[in-house]
Amino acid sequence: MSLLGSLFPGIQHLQNIHPLLVHFPIAYLCGALLFYALAWVLRRERLAYTAFLILSLGTLAAAAAAAAGLHAEDGVMISRSVREHLLEHHEQLMLTTLGLSVLATIWAVAARPCSSCCSWLW
Repeated sequence: MSLLGSLFPGIQHLQNIHPLLVHFPIAYLCGALLFYALAWVLRRERLAYTAFLILSLGTLAAAAAAAAGLHAEDGVMISRSVREHLLEHHEQLMLTTLGLSVLATIWAVAARPCSSCCSWLW
C-alpha cells in the first residue's frame, strides 16, 4: 500500500483524483479575495503580498484540478443525460474559473511596478 493509500484509506476507491483537488482552488481563490479586500481596507502592503501569493497558489491549484478533470472526463461512469446536462456545464464553469484566475494573476503581476513587487522577495 502506498503512503497516500495509508493516509487516506478510501482513496483507492476513487475513479480519479479530481474530487480531491477541486477544494484547493476554491479555498485559495476565496482566501485571496478576502486578503485583497483586507489589504485595501486596512491599506497594508503585506496583506496585498499575501493575497498575491494565495492567488498564485489558487491559480496553480485550479490548473491542476482542471487538468485532472479533463483527464478523467472520459472515464467517469455516469448516464448520458447527466453527462450532457451537468458535466458539460461543470466543465464550462471549471474552465471559466481557471481562465479568470489566470487573468487575475496576470493583472496582479502587471498592476505592480517591478521594483516594489519584487523587493519583498529578496
